[in-house]
Amino acid sequence: MHLAQSVARRVVVPCLVAVVAVGTFGCGSGEDDPADVQERVDTLIKELGSEDESARWDAAWELRGVGEAAADAVPALIQTLEDESERVRWAAASALGSIGPSARDAAPGLIAALADGSESVRATARIALRQIGEGVVPDLISALSDGNEAVQTQAASVLTEIGSAEALTAVAAWEAAKEEPVDSTEGGTE
Repeated sequence: MHLAQSVARRVVVPCLVAVVAVGTFGCGSGEDDPADVQERVDTLIKELGSEDESARWDAAWELRGVGEAAADAVPALIQTLEDESERVRWAAASALGSIGPSARDAAPGLIAALADGSESVRATARIALRQIGEGVVPDLISALSDGNEAVQTQAASVLTEIGSAEALTAVAAWEAAKEEPVDSTEGGTE
């Protein structure tokens, strides 16, 4: 089986099933009672701690559909970014992105997810950081000094996409520093 087919079966197919199963809850119809939404968010937060992988995935995926109203779930979703299951980590990153600027505290966890072993988790973390927006710029600038070059590159990409003056200035400085020649005679013996 090709890698793409494997990923599709493990990530995409369950996502499509969840969309059908979840229905329109939290899809912005404006008809959800805020008290009902909060009660549902509280229940979903508890489900993120379930021993059942499918329950954790369902909870994270449903929180994604709730969007900004799921802001109370941010701490639990941050923890879920470290779940053993790739699809649960992916859904948690997606949920954090859908929450938007209120998920700003998730920046360190999402930046760590840029080094995840799963391409889908890395890509979703990158999208989530962009959706959270300018509030994550300081964390992304710090990530330009990360020991993992892939994290640096992903952080630079997100900063460029955010496009604020601060973000673009930091990326330009990072790129210039990468291009500086290293003096090979320094510390050498002659």
